[in-house]
Amino acid sequence: MAEEINYPEIVQKNLLTRYGIQKSLEDINGHIEHLMGTYKIEGRRSVQAVTQLYAEHEGIDFYPSVLDARYMPLNKWLSLEVTVDKDFNTDSDKVLQRGRIGDHCGTINFMISGNANVEKMEVGKSYLLKNVVTNEYNGKKQVIINSNSEIIALDKQIPVRQFQKTEAQ
Repeated sequence: MAEEINYPEIVQKNLLTRYGIQKSLEDINGHIEHLMGTYKIEGRRSVQAVTQLYAEHEGIDFYPSVLDARYMPLNKWLSLEVTVDKDFNTDSDKVLQRGRIGDHCGTINFMISGNANVEKMEVGKSYLLKNVVTNEYNGKKQVIINSNSEIIALDKQIPVRQFQKTEAQ
């Protein structure tokens, strides 16, 4: 039997670790139950919506996680706060850089298009990637940084969740 997921605890932990916001489980649970019960929104999306609600109420910019980017449809525009986890070699003049970026939820591959007016990113550094787009390469979801995108170096460090081989990404 599958273990029941405690969505309010996930929201409470996300709010505290990502934004320094403390909210009661009772308040959070009310929002989660309303979204899942009344609107039939699945748990993971409810967690994102409630986290975004509280962050924006506190005047904090909310960015989806790389996990959210993995489940978004292709060609969806978004902005992400990430750390560059790995740099891959590329021999193509159409690709400035390939690699892997991540945050507290996991990792996703990225590609900087050769026509993008940006600099390469450094492994271990954190960035705000504005106006990037979801895509697929060799059957795996990735984000594309193109001529419409911006890369802004962050003063804070975004932690990257590393998975064990037995743990699903």
